[in-house]
Amino acid sequence: FSVTLNAYFIVKWRDTRVIVTDNFNQSLHQDNSQPLTALNLAILKDLWMPDVEIRNLQSFQTHTILSKLEGFWVDDEQNLMHALASRITFICPMRFNSFPMDVQVCTFQVGSFNYAMDKLIFTDEFIPTKE
Repeated sequence: FSVTLNAYFIVKWRDTRVIVTDNFNQSLHQDNSQPLTALNLAILKDLWMPDVEIRNLQSFQTHTILSKLEGFWVDDEQNLMHALASRITFICPMRFNSFPMDVQVCTFQVGSFNYAMDKLIFTDEFIPTKE
């Protein structure tokens, strides 16, 4: 069986080689955090990015309207953030031994393909929506 979710897949990392000199576009603010400056997506090809692997991935699709829905930002402390509107489908092994009273737990696992777990550390961050 598989699970499909529509989500903003966001990856954040710090790169001390990035020099931030002018914070001209402070349109995106998060509470108690540095203001973020939007960057041109063309810069992505020149930067190091974490090699993200989604375990048990079945499909990963990006949402597009006129172009791919994604953004790239940096703050004054050299923290980078890449966000991508996506539809993610991953495989979730299920057992129905206690059907119809069974309970299924599916874990969304993200890691690195090339780096050891102590070199690239992934954490989850749940951002609840206001209703």
